[in-house]
Amino acid sequence: MWEFWSKRKETFKAKMRGFIKSGLDLLGFTVIEDKDKGVGVKTKDGKTFIPEATHDIIDHPVKVIDWFKNNMPDPKEDIYEEPPDEIIKGVHATGKMEKLPEYYAGEVLPAEQKGDIGALKSWIERVKWADMTEMDLRIEYNKHKGTTDLSPLTIKQRETLKDSIAFKIGRKLWYLGRRSSYETDGEFNRRTMHMRPAMGSYSATDTWTVEGGFPYDETYQYTSGELPNLEEKLKAGESVKW
Repeated sequence: MWEFWSKRKETFKAKMRGFIKSGLDLLGFTVIEDKDKGVGVKTKDGKTFIPEATHDIIDHPVKVIDWFKNNMPDPKEDIYEEPPDEIIKGVHATGKMEKLPEYYAGEVLPAEQKGDIGALKSWIERVKWADMTEMDLRIEYNKHKGTTDLSPLTIKQRETLKDSIAFKIGRKLWYLGRRSSYETDGEFNRRTMHMRPAMGSYSATDTWTVEGGFPYDETYQYTSGELPNLEEKLKAGESVKW
């Protein structure tokens, strides 16, 4: 009898989580789920879950959805760490640009733009890295390259990192596009998921060869910005040569 009611309880909880995820998705949030923390959303700073102080609402799906709606920024305003339209079109960055949705008035559809690598590298150096310390750059390098060294980057490592980031931004732009400030991530994802081009169409060095395979198919959930879990999404087996 105990096992029966335990299964019923788990089934009920699963349905409630599904209801919450559907509601948050309709609001435009990128939904995540954690075994211990439950349902949450992605933000530009990482992930946000219901805080322990308000855990009394977690069994009330509507209250949970309302909490995220009232406490999280509007997803349409949450575009960050991506180059603005003029950089995508090849205009080199000349200084610090304010990261506001106004720079993202125009959308880019999948397979429409590969991005100008030279302009992207200029933007990375002058804008993305403008406020970063040597340690910040080392951490960024370690994240992209899987290393653990803590010494300042050499000139060669700095250029390699810049190449790597520019390549991945351009590749993401090609396979997924980039939404405008008039849509949420979820809205853009649903509208463009069937437009994504085939694996390998971005570049000759753009290959995924082992288990995990190509990530940017129709099942990939589009998110704006370069999120911390981007590398997880690229799966094992990616091969990029410089």
